[in-house]
Amino acid sequence: MDQRIVGFEPVVDNKTSILIVGSMPGRESIRRNEYYGHPRNRFWPMIETVLGIPSTLPYAERLQALNDSGVGLWDVLSSCERQGSSDAYIQVESEVYNEFASMLDARRRIRTICCNGMKAYGAFSRQILPTIDISIAERLDTIRLPSTSAANATYLYEDIVRLWAIALLDV
Repeated sequence: MDQRIVGFEPVVDNKTSILIVGSMPGRESIRRNEYYGHPRNRFWPMIETVLGIPSTLPYAERLQALNDSGVGLWDVLSSCERQGSSDAYIQVESEVYNEFASMLDARRRIRTICCNGMKAYGAFSRQILPTIDISIAERLDTIRLPSTSAANATYLYEDIVRLWAIALLDV
């Protein structure tokens, strides 16, 4: 039986200009109550390489440093039913989406949405963008980036770093 899981609150502030959007935290991230909390996820090492935020910092300090860099975090889904951690096991009919319209309206500095993987990009493009006022949607640049998940064997770490660096540093 699939289990209903609930995601995290957004990590944004008034400096946020780039919002990194995932799909739904995996089991280990939920257990730790941390975005990208699985030790094999390449997100925090990639952030260290690209933005210079040490992955060894305590989680709250990493989040603060990320916000200080103008980068925020959230997920497309607020809840869903899923067996295991993989996006492939999310039951599509159970998906409940986060309410981006009011958050993006309140955070007008956000200009770039970096989607961490295909699931996040597809859901954001098909389910979120159509719900956002056209004046907000027009200011957004939505970028699909390779998933930092350890399950993504398609991309080498060096390729992930290169593509994420382009997105995070060229805005």
